[in-house]
Amino acid sequence: MLNGNSLSYTMTAFPPAQPSPPLEVAEIPGEFGPVSLSERVVQHIWLRQDFCSNGLKTLSGKRVTVRRPGQWNLQEGPDFRDALIEIDGQRVTGDVEIHFYQGDWFAHGHETDGNFDRVALHVVVFDDGARPAYTSLGAQPEVIALLPYLNRDLESHAMEDALLALERRDHVELLEFYLSLPPPARCADLRDLAFDRWRQKRRYAQLRLKRLGWPLALHQAFLETLGYRRNRAPMNILAERFPPETMRGMGAEELFDTAKGQWKLAGLRPANHPRKRLEQCLALLHARPDWPSALKGWSALKTPADPDEATGIVRRQASFTRLRAELAEDILAGVLTGSRLDTLVVDAFLPLLSVELDQDFFGLWHHWMAGDAPAALIQFLRESGVTSARQPRCNGLLQGALQRFFTQGL
Repeated sequence: MLNGNSLSYTMTAFPPAQPSPPLEVAEIPGEFGPVSLSERVVQHIWLRQDFCSNGLKTLSGKRVTVRRPGQWNLQEGPDFRDALIEIDGQRVTGDVEIHFYQGDWFAHGHETDGNFDRVALHVVVFDDGARPAYTSLGAQPEVIALLPYLNRDLESHAMEDALLALERRDHVELLEFYLSLPPPARCADLRDLAFDRWRQKRRYAQLRLKRLGWPLALHQAFLETLGYRRNRAPMNILAERFPPETMRGMGAEELFDTAKGQWKLAGLRPANHPRKRLEQCLALLHARPDWPSALKGWSALKTPADPDEATGIVRRQASFTRLRAELAEDILAGVLTGSRLDTLVVDAFLPLLSVELDQDFFGLWHHWMAGDAPAALIQFLRESGVTSARQPRCNGLLQGALQRFFTQGL
């Protein structure tokens, strides 16, 4: 009720919300030094099933197929409720508990807590060799160590979560830091950080190629990029389940239905709908089934690109417009254009090609177009004076800015 210049009101009292359990934070060795990683990041990985599920085994050697990861529990008790899992072909319904190490089960007292009696699977990041978990009823959940099955390093997963935080916050502190540097030093700092990111991407490309080989590694990376960022995990699952020769005989609707319930569709632009992206993949498989071998002959791979030179000069001398058109039209049969094509180049093609051909394409990767870039980082590069007419926005500068934000917490 409004009385003169005062406002009086009655506030309904609500019962206090149940507090979320405290999240464990571990310090892990990263490419750029120790990284503080929240257990929430690992929970996100499990929720999205963002790992290689093909050949997934428990530490005791039993085969595991995750039919349903479970309902994420943000209150006390196991991290995921009512998961559906096949262990050596036997279906089990139960809970899933996530930890960094096996020993965390006992450090948290779960062996005496009846809330954890339905845990069917103990998911850890690292196999620390600790004794297996057991419940207050004496049951022993099977244990999976996720680290060998990750397609990306933990630092990249943490960075993706940091990106979401960046998009929700003001970046004034980051801007002030860079404006305090001389203009040449700003680009040099970002380029150095980008080189570290490049080495990291090459390392995981090497692991992927070792596990899958060239054609399957490209098939998986292509589908993952089509699903970037929200539908990467279900696209990865489809790539593992259906190799190119199998997928070529299927339809987009059939593939879409195979992963029904796992797609994140709310707020997607029509061009990013998974069904549309699957149609693009199938169009490529039909038009250019030999595209993985054709990619090795892409003219860009013979183009010198000095990372210390200005991007505008490099792009003009090397005719990036022509190189991009060759990739889009001749190699990928015109099925993919725009920023997603550039994301495919910098996140998948160039790291994989660098390892497969044993060549360093850092300069090309650095100067290439940035692809699907967070708006906050684009704004930062512009306001800090890093990008200009002579130095247009490029992948390396964005990668460096992302790394700076992540490692310094600016």
